[in-house]
Amino acid sequence: MAQTKNFINLRGRLGRDAEVRQTGNGITVTKFSIATDYGRDEKKVTTWHNVAAYGSYAGLVKGAEVELIGRQTHTKRDDKYYAEVMAEAIFVIEAKGDRAAAPKAEGAWPGGGGDDDIPF
Repeated sequence: MAQTKNFINLRGRLGRDAEVRQTGNGITVTKFSIATDYGRDEKKVTTWHNVAAYGSYAGLVKGAEVELIGRQTHTKRDDKYYAEVMAEAIFVIEAKGDRAAAPKAEGAWPGGGGDDDIPF
């Protein structure tokens, strides 16, 4: 049987400033949306993707171009299912605005994975 993978790689522009919040357990989560396009000219289609990431990416502002790697997830709210991308890595391609500095994650995935865990 072939191995299955849940992997997504997106490149697009932020539709709103990133929102940084803390969970009840004290874990920092950043949420934002990005737009991706496909097609040409009058047949161009824009798709919006809701994104969440562990850590603080407060420097991400509307209009910034980012590329991210993550996985597709689904949540159920009010008897409706919503798709969301859980980002594992975010790269700023082009920053926008005065506040747009390269974002710096405050932490890693819950349970470790920070720079201190790298053996070299």
